[in-house]
Amino acid sequence: MIRHHAKRNIVNMPQLRTAMLPLKRQVREVELEKLSLAEQMVLISSATAIASVHGQALAWVLFLPFDSVSAAAVEFMPHGGNDNIYKDLCSALGIRFERMRATLAGVGCESRSPTTPWLSCNITVPEEQAVQALMRALQIGQTYSHVRQ
Repeated sequence: MIRHHAKRNIVNMPQLRTAMLPLKRQVREVELEKLSLAEQMVLISSATAIASVHGQALAWVLFLPFDSVSAAAVEFMPHGGNDNIYKDLCSALGIRFERMRATLAGVGCESRSPTTPWLSCNITVPEEQAVQALMRALQIGQTYSHVRQ
């Protein structure tokens, strides 16, 4: 799961981690920012799925191995978001894509950017629905990389 520094964080990440415990042998949580670019490429190219809050880190789907195994991407889209760039990218690459709507979290986040407030807000992800989406992603391949930035 890719996480951003100051915005678009998953505020209920502790509860989500607890809900993901049954998947812990298949899920790997990584902070991309602590890895070199080469290490990030190696990590993503060995994963079969990636999950992230909507953001540029989802561009890593370009490096998912889709030649010998099926790959999947799960996008947590903040409520109000309507950008299909990663959905279209996955479609072009033959990568299974799933979008989950997430609730905006944070006081006043709507006023940060009047036209696209969802780009500046932290989110809350429904834990059980997220786990189900991750399980579907796991069914696509053999392992799942839970990436956090």
